[in-house]
Amino acid sequence: MKELFSSESKHTLDEKNRVSVPSRYRQWQSSQADCEFVIVKVKENYLIAYPYPEWEALANELLKLSQLKQKNRNFIRAFSRRSTRIKCDKQGRLLLPQDCLQHAKITSEMVIIGHLNSLELWSPDVLKDHDENQEKYDEDFKNTVGDIF
Repeated sequence: MKELFSSESKHTLDEKNRVSVPSRYRQWQSSQADCEFVIVKVKENYLIAYPYPEWEALANELLKLSQLKQKNRNFIRAFSRRSTRIKCDKQGRLLLPQDCLQHAKITSEMVIIGHLNSLELWSPDVLKDHDENQEKYDEDFKNTVGDIF
């Protein structure tokens, strides 16, 4: 069974916009050469970092959608155009593109959250606002938990 990501940690970007990927999030790789992610800019002003094998699995699922349906083409286009493939350097750092940092409002500090098969990269301020604006147990949350259990 593959390892799943969990927990939360705070990090600082260096002067070149690099962030070290915590070692617990690199345990799935078989070698340093495997440290590769696809970063996706999402609507809520944060980033999702998929390990490349997870991105490939997701892309294969998207390829199963009918290309004859406009909504499928639109979704794939929107998702793909907001994605950037990035390799870790020898020290296990990701060089985050400026457009990704601007989208997520990340300046120097960031929060990395393990999200099962991906990582979420947040500005601490955006995450704080997001958390404050979420009702603790709204109807969607209750319904989702009910569907799972």
